[in-house]
Amino acid sequence: MSIGTGCPAKENRDLFLNERPSDVTIVVEGAEFPAHRNILVQRCEYFKTMFESGMIESTSNRIEIHETSVECFKSVLEWIYTGTVQFTSVDHVLEALRLAQVYNITELVNLTVDCLKHECTVGNVCYIVNEAVLLSLNALTAFSLGFICKRFSEIIKRKSFKMLSLDALGEILMYAVIGTPPDVVFHAVLYWMKTNPSKYEDFPDIVKLLPLKFISIKKLKAFPTTNRHTNVLFDLAREHREKMDDYTQMPNENIALPKFGIKVISGGETSFFEKDNAILKHKIELPQEGILIDLGHCFMINSIKMQLVDNAKLNYFFWISVSSDNYEWTRVVDYSEYIYRGLQELYFEPQLVRYIRICGSAPINQTFKISRFEALYTMKPFEIDAETGLLIPSTNVASLKKGAVVIKDNFKFQQTPLASTSDKDPSYIGYMVHNLGNGEIILQLPQAYLLDTMTLLLHNKKNHVFSYIIDVSVDKMYWNQVFWEFEVTGKRDISFDSQPVVFVKITSIYCSPDFYINRVYFECFAKTLLETEIF
Repeated sequence: MSIGTGCPAKENRDLFLNERPSDVTIVVEGAEFPAHRNILVQRCEYFKTMFESGMIESTSNRIEIHETSVECFKSVLEWIYTGTVQFTSVDHVLEALRLAQVYNITELVNLTVDCLKHECTVGNVCYIVNEAVLLSLNALTAFSLGFICKRFSEIIKRKSFKMLSLDALGEILMYAVIGTPPDVVFHAVLYWMKTNPSKYEDFPDIVKLLPLKFISIKKLKAFPTTNRHTNVLFDLAREHREKMDDYTQMPNENIALPKFGIKVISGGETSFFEKDNAILKHKIELPQEGILIDLGHCFMINSIKMQLVDNAKLNYFFWISVSSDNYEWTRVVDYSEYIYRGLQELYFEPQLVRYIRICGSAPINQTFKISRFEALYTMKPFEIDAETGLLIPSTNVASLKKGAVVIKDNFKFQQTPLASTSDKDPSYIGYMVHNLGNGEIILQLPQAYLLDTMTLLLHNKKNHVFSYIIDVSVDKMYWNQVFWEFEVTGKRDISFDSQPVVFVKITSIYCSPDFYINRVYFECFAKTLLETEIF
């Protein structure tokens, strides 16, 4: 492996290990390295501080270094002089990273981190996460935990797993075993404990991170602990079970707030819930990691509201899973087959929840973003279709208030908000419709609903009659014709077979005496017609 950065001056590269003009010798494990003070000061903060300190090293022509090996120091010195370095193994990279951190060579730290990401495997990731946690390298730690999360069942079979440091294992149990069966985690930790007897005193701290409510007393007895620890383990198990039975229900109140202890574990800014204009986001890739939120406590919830950051060029889909313990997950929203945009008002059967995972999907390498998030237990009545999981709305959802938009008409071939046409009820919308034989109008709802009813009010002038067709779609690719009428006017009550709807297309095929429909008022819902003053 070799890595490089900005090129130092050619004369610097020519002076690497050149004895003749050197003015200082660095000794590592008995090996001598000729060096040059001016180059060391220019390229390394550590040596600059040393030579300007006034201590004996600042004037001595011979300096001994004790915190590294000959091979590692030679590699770092090579980078200082040449801007490139050759590594023989991942262990070599890790040692160079450690020394670069000590020497405060930020550029070399970043380069070695990139190299470790590229060379990361199931066999060496435990060594990498050890170093990342030890050196507080957040980016490398996050990368390593993500890698471990995806391949945990493979990694625990490697001998390197027993080499995990106590702190690294703690990070893994907190953030990298999501979705892994509790039994698998239990046996992995048991193996680590049995191969690390010198860490007995720290075992209770590790056990605290396990899903104890799923572990029997019989299994707890298998842990290699002293008598003093046994009671601690059983107390922890009992406390964990009691906590799981203790939850909060706060009707109609958003509990996704800092005062309740909410935090972002992964997927965007950790301060999302503490400041304005922050974003939750995750890169869309396979397998999905998504956005992970810890509510801070267990709450009973049945509704989530979130504002998607729209991208007019992309179609987004998503699903949401919830958990009370970060181990057993329930998918409460699965909108992976429908296109969504804007504000999402989501409802599901009441669940005991502490952790929420949101995974968006779209073309690979795009980013799924959320600008607002709420979770609550709503007392407002709602009905969910058992088969599709979609909301069955009893009130109009084709409104400005609900976030519906016109994405195509004869006058504005672009996505625009619906315009209100009633001062008395601003939730009703109206828009100009195309000329006869010249396209159609397409309305997009913010999310998929299960619908069976629409209401139209056609321009009700004397002698005006219209013929039109209505199609619906969930993806704007495949359309289903659900209704048509010929030579009608005024208010139209439309019924059709109940089905998922995201897009509604209205096509006029006849208008008399004009050649266009002047203005249309439109609403859609399910089961119950919404009577208003506009009609």
